[in-house]
Amino acid sequence: GLSGPAPHVTVRFGGAVDLECEVEERPESPVLWVLPSQARLAAGSEASQRRIILVITFRYGVFENGTLYLNNVSPHEEGVYTCYAENLLGKDEVKVRVRVTNGASPPRIQDKGSNTARVLYGETATLGCIASGDPVPTITWWSPSNRVIQPGQEKYHVMSNGSLVVQDAQSLDEGNYTCKASSSAGQDHKVTRLEVSTPFHVAGGVGGAADIIKVTAVEGQSKMVDCAPFGIPAPHVLWILPGHVVLPAPYHSDGLTVHPNGTLEMRSLKTSDSGQLVCFARKEGGEVRMVFSLDVRKAARMTPATGPMAESVPLTPGSTVSLNCSFDTLTLPQLTWILPDGTLRFWFYQNSLVLSVFCFFMSMTSMFLIKLCYSQTLPERPFHRGGEGG
Repeated sequence: GLSGPAPHVTVRFGGAVDLECEVEERPESPVLWVLPSQARLAAGSEASQRRIILVITFRYGVFENGTLYLNNVSPHEEGVYTCYAENLLGKDEVKVRVRVTNGASPPRIQDKGSNTARVLYGETATLGCIASGDPVPTITWWSPSNRVIQPGQEKYHVMSNGSLVVQDAQSLDEGNYTCKASSSAGQDHKVTRLEVSTPFHVAGGVGGAADIIKVTAVEGQSKMVDCAPFGIPAPHVLWILPGHVVLPAPYHSDGLTVHPNGTLEMRSLKTSDSGQLVCFARKEGGEVRMVFSLDVRKAARMTPATGPMAESVPLTPGSTVSLNCSFDTLTLPQLTWILPDGTLRFWFYQNSLVLSVFCFFMSMTSMFLIKLCYSQTLPERPFHRGGEGG
């Protein structure tokens, strides 16, 4: 058998090339080459044992080991070269096609379709610019601000294959980077967009968690619910309300507003607005979701079981009396007792809503008022003083 060169060989105009052809079996047999012109060359023909003489004197020749040497090639030498060998065991041949180039090829950049590179904030980005050509092209990079990037800068590093390394990627590093491969044979360029993704979270939530957050509101009033994403660039925010109503940020209507930071504002609420609110903070490469359970309650009112709206409480001078004032529907954040002259000492028990009045004085006027400072309706309950025996 024969072992020969690759089936396709490219050589520059005016250059030289060796086409090897070796007999692998015994007994060895002489090697014969057939040129594209159909001329035949055997080992030792037109050649000397000294290669230096062959290089200087001859255009081609075959060495004793079967190698065909082509020197100062031109397009006339293009074509298929066939190596033959024959012995008692049979005959074999190897073919190789030789292509002659004009001696220069313009630069060509690989993977020009890959024009977007994405990297996490603070990580290292590599922008490819691998080019081929003859002569070997020179690679030059331009930043998004259209400035030439110097290889020795701390921020950037140009690799031996022409790729650009951007270290510690920040939001300010985003933009279009241009690489140019140039040589005496021409030039080529490629634009790569760098996108820096910032890790983000949503206020009140933890990276993608969907725990239900309870939100309480009062009928007729307004309520704001935060879903404000942090980070640069800010994610896109969407709200999904009961009834599959989808609101983007920003959004505004008579009763609803989604602020640019993602906060939802609801006005003039009704009990029928109760339900599940879902906030999505979306950006390329990830999504954060928050789920809220909205409970819209009616305005506070007095417990019917506590008696008539105006109560008469008998008092004895010098004694202590407790005035009970209970409300249902809501937990009260603030309760105000209005006393006759504002000078009496009293204790206010926040949990039981009981006013204890000590050291009763006959100078007191005939009525107390209790005011619930929570809703717009401000319900009141009066208490009439009743003297001993009165």
